Amino acid sequence: MMAAKHCEEKMKYLHKGINDLIDHVLHMGPASEQTKVQEFESFIGVKIISEINIHPPAIAHTKGNGKRLGKAQRRQQVRKKRRGLQAARREKRTRLHPSLPRKIYVASSG
Repeated sequence: MMAAKHCEEKMKYLHKGINDLIDHVLHMGPASEQTKVQEFESFIGVKIISEINIHPPAIAHTKGNGKRLGKAQRRQQVRKKRRGLQAARREKRTRLHPSLPRKIYVASSG
């Protein structure tokens, strides 16, 4: 483009040459008849295997890890403690405090 500058004849010649070059390149076949896989293999330098064997994962043992059992035991301990506290409160309510006057009801005779 810079070589043609503002000369119309040089520009037409350059345009024609570029179009001929594009047509020639398009009509040329591929350099070698390779598939995309072969082309990729040649690029990375390693042959791609056609079959992959996947082994199943090892079985994980997740049951019985102790967490659930421990939680149940803690709940049971809390319930026992609560029952003990409730019983103590009941007993405290039924007993009269020594500083409080005791009312004695005398049955009237008569």
